[in-house]
Amino acid sequence: MAGAFKSKTQKAFSMEKEEESISKKVKSEHWEILALAESFNRAGVNWLKILSKNNDENVIISPISLCVALSMVLGGANDETKNELMSILELSFLIDSNTFKSNLKEIIEIFSTKNDEIEFICSNSIWTKSQELNEDFASNLQKWFKAEIKPLQS
Repeated sequence: MAGAFKSKTQKAFSMEKEEESISKKVKSEHWEILALAESFNRAGVNWLKILSKNNDENVIISPISLCVALSMVLGGANDETKNELMSILELSFLIDSNTFKSNLKEIIEIFSTKNDEIEFICSNSIWTKSQELNEDFASNLQKWFKAEIKPLQS
């Protein structure tokens, strides 16, 4: 009986080590994506605290939606506005713009993946009073965020 227990324990320990090794590999290969997701999570928790501080009602937010929307704005921001948005999004680590957009695109694709149990569709758009957006900004929104640019109907 003791031998069987020891064998099962060794197998469980071996499986834990293997899972830990896989987890470390994923974390090392995708650390920037994980860091971005963790930043968005921190931002979401902060927003929830702010929104529920003096509120007796239930509060529901979608941190990923808020973060993606603010990230779209961040793509066209400069100087002080850019710094403020990075602070709001909890982006304490500095990565270049293309890496940020690439990692965000990966997160959006992960959320947009379908399986038998869950279907989450991430749909982004910019609504403008005029179609006169900076061409590079508009192109980046479509490329990185799969965003549609639509006129705001009055």
